[in-house]
Amino acid sequence: MTLLIYNAKYKKDERLNCHREIDKPPALLYEELGWDRDPENPKEKHYRKFFPCELEKCTEVMSKPSEFACFDIKKG
Repeated sequence: MTLLIYNAKYKKDERLNCHREIDKPPALLYEELGWDRDPENPKEKHYRKFFPCELEKCTEVMSKPSEFACFDIKKG
C-alpha cells in the first residue's frame, strides 16, 4: 500500500549553507501542502496523495465496499 500522507525531508547543502528538500514524491500523485519555518524540525509541510475517484470506491483506501450512502432516506 502506498503512503497517503508523505512528510517532507531535508538535507543540509554545505555549499549554499541552506536546507534542501530531498525525496520529493511525484507531483502528479501528491499535492504539496504547507511549509516548514524550521527545516531542522519539520512539522507542517507534507504531501497528500491525490485519488481520481471517490475514496469510498477506491480499493487502495477502503478494504471492503463502503457502507456510506447505501440507505434510502425517507421523509417522515
